[in-house]
Amino acid sequence: MIPDDASVLDARTEHGRDTLYRLALSTGPEGVQQLLRASNFSTPLVKVFRVAETTIAGPPLDTSPSILRAEDEYRGSDGKSIYRIIIVDERDQATRYVHIQLFDT
Repeated sequence: MIPDDASVLDARTEHGRDTLYRLALSTGPEGVQQLLRASNFSTPLVKVFRVAETTIAGPPLDTSPSILRAEDEYRGSDGKSIYRIIIVDERDQATRYVHIQLFDT
């Protein structure tokens, strides 16, 4: 679920050996928490200093004052797994750029 106060900046699908879905959005701190709760994300966000992932929209991550990252595996009712990576760019007190990557295997 995308939070009500969020703005979708870009969404892309890439096909290769796996299908990769990428989403970039902006929201506030509460929007990030709503997104994590609604998606049953199982791993807490951890502060990191760099990430290997690239973004599809929003400011460059190398200019961010604070980056949070987490990844998990979501297993659907059909038994298939989706691997999820979430990167949160804490730009200032009110603004968060959220970068989501989902892929199957």
